[in-house]
Amino acid sequence: MSTDNNNDDNEKILKIERKFLCRSRQIRKLLHFLKLNQIENLIVNGPKSTGKTSITKTLLNEFDYTYLWFDMINWDNSNRFFFEKILQQFKNHIVKLKNFDNDEDDDEEELSPTKKRKCLNPVQFIDSMIDLLKTYRQLQETLNNNQQQKIILVIDNSDIIVDENNENLIYLLQNINQLTDNIYPIQIIWIIKYRLERLYRLIDFKMNLLEIHFESYNQQELFQLLTQQQSSLLPRNDPHKLYRNFVHLILKTLIPFEDNFLNLNFICHKYFDKYSLPLMNNNEDDDDDNDENIVVQQHNKVGQLFIKFQPYLQEIISQLNGQIIDGWNENIRQSIRSMSLSLCYTYVAVYLATYNSTKMDIRFFVRNQRSTYNKRSRKSFKIKENELKCPKWFELERSYHIYRSLIDLNEKDSSVRSNLLIQQDCEFLKQIANLYDSKILLGKSSTSQWSCSGDSKFQLSQVITDDIIMDISSKIDLDINAFLVHRIERSRF
Repeated sequence: MSTDNNNDDNEKILKIERKFLCRSRQIRKLLHFLKLNQIENLIVNGPKSTGKTSITKTLLNEFDYTYLWFDMINWDNSNRFFFEKILQQFKNHIVKLKNFDNDEDDDEEELSPTKKRKCLNPVQFIDSMIDLLKTYRQLQETLNNNQQQKIILVIDNSDIIVDENNENLIYLLQNINQLTDNIYPIQIIWIIKYRLERLYRLIDFKMNLLEIHFESYNQQELFQLLTQQQSSLLPRNDPHKLYRNFVHLILKTLIPFEDNFLNLNFICHKYFDKYSLPLMNNNEDDDDDNDENIVVQQHNKVGQLFIKFQPYLQEIISQLNGQIIDGWNENIRQSIRSMSLSLCYTYVAVYLATYNSTKMDIRFFVRNQRSTYNKRSRKSFKIKENELKCPKWFELERSYHIYRSLIDLNEKDSSVRSNLLIQQDCEFLKQIANLYDSKILLGKSSTSQWSCSGDSKFQLSQVITDDIIMDISSKIDLDINAFLVHRIERSRF
């Protein structure tokens, strides 16, 4: 029997691997962790559209695991809403098992104590879960079901509750087995975009997690994914090679701007007809020719397709750039109102470090102490007419000194100034790390990873416009032009 089960499992795994290409390692690792009852918390992380949700749900369904699923996109910022949805799913599952067991209609009455109980807070949620877990355990013993040894609770898009800083809910779910007296094992799967390092920086307590990372598809994997099962798109006469050439062109051109599989797949579907249109028109005029001559003509004219398709490539690139810049600006502008003073000074310090030279740091900060603040703050230094605004790479230590100098020179309230300066250095590093993870802060290093070491260089992304910096400066009542070698002004549009 064990050999037959292993064969069945292998067939299921191969079936899933054929469905989700380039994800064999993650599929087998996730299945291995699902079989281990000792693991209470498992994190499945990675960028958007890398297969996290689809693969997790497919594995749970194919191997008949009992699971409860909640997508945080549907969350209304109320823990009560989350509690009620999870309990309702659990109740529905128990009712189905009871109906499968004895086809009686009195199943709801056995759940009535839990059903009548309100769930307004975490304590009531845990009490209700304890009742349901006891009922479920008794039901499993009655059915003699030895395969179902745990319940899996999947929290999809978990980064939403992390961004909302809902540490109470995170802590409750992480320790749900201890809170429910280990009546029946519960495994939590967190589907999230953050890596563990980033997650630990965002919350104040450590989570005991095992990690399965879904990295972004590389160019070769994207080519394999985009060229599979596309027969409905392909024209006649050697179409598959034509489509492969088109996908290769799209990837080679757009990878610097877009690496999301779903977006690239949409672009390929939308623009392939425009790419092959000249070839199709020529084919209609050559209906009398045999297939071999048509194939030869196609190969001779493929080089001309790229030239005719260039305007469409420029259109796609401009759209992608516009979406990126508009998205950044909209998100940042919405967050300026709730931005902390410390984060405001971090943005300004990084901006100054990017567009000023180290000589300007001495000019603006060392020679201008608090005694001359009132005379200097309301006017800028003389600016050369031919001075150009050019971004430069800077070291982290330099931006930190600018950050502290700005606070010391600009904050008039001594209590606010002292509170900002007394804050631990890790607060500044945490903000810098968040900017780097959000790609607002660009970095280069010999280790190709975020690092505070001296060989790491940083630069503020140009999606942070002068208007945004001026809005941030206005919030902290700072004359940004008093610290710049070039003058910036608000856009008229």
